[in-house]
Amino acid sequence: MSELFIDEDLLLSEVGEWSERKYKLIELYSSMFTSSMKNKWDCMIYIDLFCGSGYSRIKGSTRITATSPILALETKVKFNKYIFCDNDKKKIETLKSHINTKYNLINVEFIDEDVNLVTEKIIGAIPVPSRSFKVLSFCVVDPYKISTLRFSTILKISEKRFVDFLILIPSYMDANRNIKYYLENDYIDNFLGSTSWRSDWEKIKDKSKSFGLFLLEQFNDKMSEIGFLKLDRSEFVKISEYSRNCPLYHLAFYSKHPRGKDFWRKAIKSSDPQQNLF
Repeated sequence: MSELFIDEDLLLSEVGEWSERKYKLIELYSSMFTSSMKNKWDCMIYIDLFCGSGYSRIKGSTRITATSPILALETKVKFNKYIFCDNDKKKIETLKSHINTKYNLINVEFIDEDVNLVTEKIIGAIPVPSRSFKVLSFCVVDPYKISTLRFSTILKISEKRFVDFLILIPSYMDANRNIKYYLENDYIDNFLGSTSWRSDWEKIKDKSKSFGLFLLEQFNDKMSEIGFLKLDRSEFVKISEYSRNCPLYHLAFYSKHPRGKDFWRKAIKSSDPQQNLF
């Protein structure tokens, strides 16, 4: 994404108009999460692993949209703590400026390092649960591309804390377009936390399945292996470029509790019931 300064205080990224559905889903789920869980858990935490600066400009227009950090801060029922992570220090500083201006009473922690290298720091920022202090977290994972996320990061966080994940899988805009590149390096090994995908792909690569959908299914299997409820096709949200109906990526929600999946289904229906999900 190209970047520009609208003014000296507002660092923006350009995003396609299709990104607005992603943000709508984050907004809806965050609101359902906090309003429904407030009396069932002692502490609710919001984590954003690739948070950006808080606002983006819709490509080809002057329209500015709030992104995941601001949407999470705007829920009617607030999270008890927010953890914002991005290795782009300028974006973190810009987000910090927005928050200090408008949300200065909110409990926020910023981490301006590669999330894959400081996973223990992220875990340490989440309050420690106990029998008398129940902590539930909602983590948005919106990687720029496959190489920016390692499965070990998801695994370590989920092993130490109770977390629901909303994850962007770059199925078409990265994996499908760059299959030859990824077959020659270990980025997908890291993204899936395994090398077994290579032999699986060899078995089916001539059966008309796209590499993007293959990666999506592999990731779904990996999340199931570590205890999360597996998604069926109706629970993936495919985001496409509107003008050409060209698929870009999938959004996948993972929880260990059926109620989390129920909230996700409601968010899908409310955001756009006519959307082609797979």
